[in-house]
Amino acid sequence: MITYCNGVVDRETQKNALDIVREVLNVTKEVPIERAHEFSFAKKADSELTQAGWKP
Repeated sequence: MITYCNGVVDRETQKNALDIVREVLNVTKEVPIERAHEFSFAKKADSELTQAGWKP
């Protein structure tokens, strides 16, 4: 899994996680990544911290 320092997981990892859940639950219907993963809060927080000049 690739997690960036801004708290967002890359799309390939998100898709792989969804594929595993679909397999375990025996769901054949494709689930859009955006329906299962929501990172807008992390992106917003990262943007605000960047604008404020915050460094870890």
